[in-house]
Amino acid sequence: MYARLRSLLPAQEDVSEYEDPLTCAELAIAQQGFQVEGLRYFRLPFVPLLHRIERIGPMHTHKLSDRVLKRFPFTQRYATVVVMKNLSPPQR
Repeated sequence: MYARLRSLLPAQEDVSEYEDPLTCAELAIAQQGFQVEGLRYFRLPFVPLLHRIERIGPMHTHKLSDRVLKRFPFTQRYATVVVMKNLSPPQR
């Protein structure tokens, strides 16, 4: 279903053929050796779809996405934006 939903959204013109979303395993690799703080997930895939409906503004769609992500943590795997702060480990 997720692949079908992605096929409805046109590809960005400024993205190379070698770019693709990070997998959970790749995100875990990026976190290795760091103390991760403030990991947050944002923007479920329905946000750009709802933006196409003129009566629904960006503020409402982002708030709805945020509520879904907080209430149903299993949806985090579908978030299109992940933000984290990687802190260096303490020096020994």
